[in-house]
Amino acid sequence: LIPFWYPDVARILALDHEPSWIERAAGVWSIVNRLLCDAAPRRPTNPAVLRLIAEVIAAGEAENTDVSMCGEMAADPLMVPVLVGLGLRSFSMNPQAVPVVRALIRQLSFREAGQIARQAAKFVTARDVEEYLLERLAFLLAKTKIQV
Repeated sequence: LIPFWYPDVARILALDHEPSWIERAAGVWSIVNRLLCDAAPRRPTNPAVLRLIAEVIAAGEAENTDVSMCGEMAADPLMVPVLVGLGLRSFSMNPQAVPVVRALIRQLSFREAGQIARQAAKFVTARDVEEYLLERLAFLLAKTKIQV
């Protein structure tokens, strides 16, 4: 559940019309950003954050609108498998991160990425998600020729 004290949720709920896809997505992304900064002490592996990202991606697919992610989370080798598994297909990052992320994505099948994302969503804490993703990342990196 999304706490109602977040201003963007209150704004969307106060609309006198059905919020558009853009209004809903803007509100959800704002909430994701706040969760990362406030409630989830900068831990994108918080299961609530992963669920919100999945919702935004699903909403984009339902509206036939591309969803992309830029920044540190998109370039984080730990997060790449789960983001691909959630359905994210467009990543933007520093040029230095591209070789590692590209190598990881090449080692993943969509089926395997989906399994990683589903398993990550089952955990209760960010620490549990991180431990699981570290195990999966070690396995994926063992298959690549790039050293991190």
